[in-house]
Amino acid sequence: MTYKEKLFMACDRAESVSRAEFGPFRTAKDAEKQAEMLGWRYIMCYTHTVDAATDEVLEVVFRCYEIGGPAADNVVGGVRRSAIVSFPAVAPMTGEQQKFFELYEEQMKEPRGNLFRRDDFVKALLGSITYQLKDKL
Repeated sequence: MTYKEKLFMACDRAESVSRAEFGPFRTAKDAEKQAEMLGWRYIMCYTHTVDAATDEVLEVVFRCYEIGGPAADNVVGGVRRSAIVSFPAVAPMTGEQQKFFELYEEQMKEPRGNLFRRDDFVKALLGSITYQLKDKL
């Protein structure tokens, strides 16, 4: 003979990779109250199927829902489907910003020499050493 046991946990996010959980609670209302106190938005509901004779957990089913969100039909595979988020419009650039980026693009077009080539690097290095030695002599 088996029986089912439900536990509720307050969660900070729906993803299972790095989720923080607080609980367990016997009722969803208690878990929601604690989640709101922590500033979290999700509740994880665990349903354990337990063998009455041995008190061994036979099966664990879980689902996650958002506090104040739609009903459980919006939960798929233990994770609630998210609504599409719209991003705010980007403010247009000021004249000063446009001038800066135009100058920047022009500077990036001009090659400044390739110090990654060995001979150019050695010439630049020797030139700076010679310059420093001239001042000391």
